[in-house]
Amino acid sequence: MRYTGCNKSSMKTTSHWVKLEGMIFREKKRSITLSHGVLFLALVAALLLLIAGPGTRLGWWDFRFGFLLMRWAVYVAIATVVAGGVLLLIKKARRGPTGLVVVALLVSLATAFVP
Repeated sequence: MRYTGCNKSSMKTTSHWVKLEGMIFREKKRSITLSHGVLFLALVAALLLLIAGPGTRLGWWDFRFGFLLMRWAVYVAIATVVAGGVLLLIKKARRGPTGLVVVALLVSLATAFVP
């Protein structure tokens, strides 16, 4: 069977499966969810905290800027804890995997605890 085009009569969708002229394909449904966003923010907070000290030590910036990075790492980590907690409590807001939210909470709690 050869694919000759796509029109409404030749393509039927049922949930995540697409049937096209006798062939059945599985749609790859990849979307960025709030769970991914919370994990990204947790990793940004951890990265800010990790580069604050070595950057100051290596002379890339002044110690005041290093403390500024640490302060913003804590702010972002606290915001991530709040957002992750809301995602865990409200199931409709969390369309992504729950494991990502738990990992994000652990990373952001560790980041907020260090300074």
